[in-house]
Amino acid sequence: MKPLYLLLILIGRLTLCLMPVQAQKSIAALTDENQAAVRPKKPLSQAIDGRALYTYVERMPVYKNGGRAGLRAFLNKNFQDLPLAGSTSLAVSFVVDKYGKARNPEFFSESVTVPTSFEQKLTRVFEQIGDFQPGIQHGDPVDVRLIVPITKPAQASR
Repeated sequence: MKPLYLLLILIGRLTLCLMPVQAQKSIAALTDENQAAVRPKKPLSQAIDGRALYTYVERMPVYKNGGRAGLRAFLNKNFQDLPLAGSTSLAVSFVVDKYGKARNPEFFSESVTVPTSFEQKLTRVFEQIGDFQPGIQHGDPVDVRLIVPITKPAQASR
C-alpha cells in the first residue's frame, strides 16, 4: 500500500513539473474568489511569543460569527470608508493565536498607502472582532496567519 501511495505522489509531482507554464499559472489563479494577489510592504512576523506561526494547517481557523462569509462581511462593513478605487488590491493580515484570539492586524497593498488613521481604526476594529476556533496541526491548536481581501462595494451609477 505504501509503495503505491509513494508512486501516486511521484506521478503527481512529475505531472506538475512537466505541465506547461501557462497551465501552472491557471492553476495558481484558481484561488478563493476576490483573493487579491498582494505582497506585504514589510515582512510578516514568523513567530508569536516564540511559537511557530503557520500559514496553512490541517484545520484552518474558523470565525465563530459566520465563518469566512461572516468575517468578510464584518471587515467590509467596518472598512467601507477606505480610500479604494477601482481594482485596488488591499488585504488585512492577522494572526489567530492558539487560543482563538485575533492578534497583530496589519493592512498591506501593492498600490495603496493606507493612512495612519485607518491603521488606528484597524486596531480598534480588531478589538471587537470576536473569537475564532483556532487552527489545528497534528491535533494541537496553533497560531495561524490569515490574509483576507477587503473589497469595496460597487457603487450604483446614475
